[in-house]
Amino acid sequence: MYRTIQQGAYAQAQGKFIRSLGDGRIEIEAGTKRLVGRAVETRRVVADIGARLLGQRSLRNGLVATVAALGLLLSPVGTGVAKAQDGVNILNVSYDPTREFYREYNELFNEWWTAQGNAPVTIQQSHGGAGAQARAVIDGLEAQVVTLALSADIDKIAESTGKIPADWQSRLEHNSSPYTSTIVFLVRDGNPKGIKDWDDLIGEGVAVVTPNPKTSGGARWNFLAAWGYAEQNGLDPAEFVGKLYKNVPVLDTGA
Repeated sequence: MYRTIQQGAYAQAQGKFIRSLGDGRIEIEAGTKRLVGRAVETRRVVADIGARLLGQRSLRNGLVATVAALGLLLSPVGTGVAKAQDGVNILNVSYDPTREFYREYNELFNEWWTAQGNAPVTIQQSHGGAGAQARAVIDGLEAQVVTLALSADIDKIAESTGKIPADWQSRLEHNSSPYTSTIVFLVRDGNPKGIKDWDDLIGEGVAVVTPNPKTSGGARWNFLAAWGYAEQNGLDPAEFVGKLYKNVPVLDTGA
């Protein structure tokens, strides 16, 4: 189990829980070090902020329309201690559909963070296809946080850089997935092609907009959803998906 501790006014650390000292302090293992500090309960705070954001109609609708099934996977990249001092910048490397989400979430986080007596933190964002973003971090992009669409991409970062523990997914409930969503179809005004289900997407004259599953996490969930539809309906999944992608005129790198 991973816990967060407070060390001084502006420093926190996260690591594997070792023991409780009985005075409100706990000992954790952060990387190669053992640290002691006051236990900080962050899960409820994050959940409350997320609930406030998801309760906003415009943002909620945007998530339903664009975010793939697995959702955000939050993993800190770097050392076990994160300091929040004047002039400190944090880079969050994320995937395409989260731009609007984090624009509002970062403001709410800073509102909560400064209310605890901490100095404001400048949070910078980098967005792109999840696979491409993972490769950028592996190639040296200095991220403090990665929030990607697929566990496989975060696993690659953990394996290639060693900056994320191999068991990162067991840190939080629900395999570190704070929300789930679904795949929806957005059609032209009036739905002139009569699109209602997956098999309608392989029809003649239908053009499908979906990113490249080789570079986009969301696109992989689109791919798998189409594959699952074919399996559940007694169709050849490979043939069905092949027909679907023949109707995709352009495979963009991200959503």
